[in-house]
Amino acid sequence: VLAIRAIVVGRRVRRAEGDSPDRSGRVGLGVPVAAAPTAPPRRVGMVAAAFTVLALCVAGGVAADPAAVGISTAAGGDVTASGEVTEITVEVSGMRFTPAEIEVPYGDDLVVTFHNTGTDVHDLTFANGVRTQRLAPGESETIDVGLIGADLDGWCSIAGHRQMGMELTVVVTGAPA
Repeated sequence: VLAIRAIVVGRRVRRAEGDSPDRSGRVGLGVPVAAAPTAPPRRVGMVAAAFTVLALCVAGGVAADPAAVGISTAAGGDVTASGEVTEITVEVSGMRFTPAEIEVPYGDDLVVTFHNTGTDVHDLTFANGVRTQRLAPGESETIDVGLIGADLDGWCSIAGHRQMGMELTVVVTGAPA
């Protein structure tokens, strides 16, 4: 906010000075300073700094929540499909998911119906990148999480909700050694 305010004020000052501002009143050591012609200021450094800050912010955001941009953080590997589908309904109770732990047999396809029974907007994001939309209270959405071959974390990606306990775990049962 302060940087934007500084840019706006700086533009107003430059606009008020006009095309050829009088900068001859600069302070010297008692000797009048002759105004030397100068080239217009180059803003390459400022633009490079702005892009660097933007790139660092994006990289930090992706590092903090890679699933938010579709990058899987789940352990990969070949999963032998069992041909079975495990369907589960997840609801909200306060600032918690119910159930907080879902047991799924190895190789099953997990289909989750997320019903927002809370009083705030929530979503459900899994570590493999699958996620629901943000749902208002009373709304539902069904998603196919995929074949389950390893434990998988899930959480609400709205700022602060995960830290307040909106997490769940998919636990694999019957996995091969």
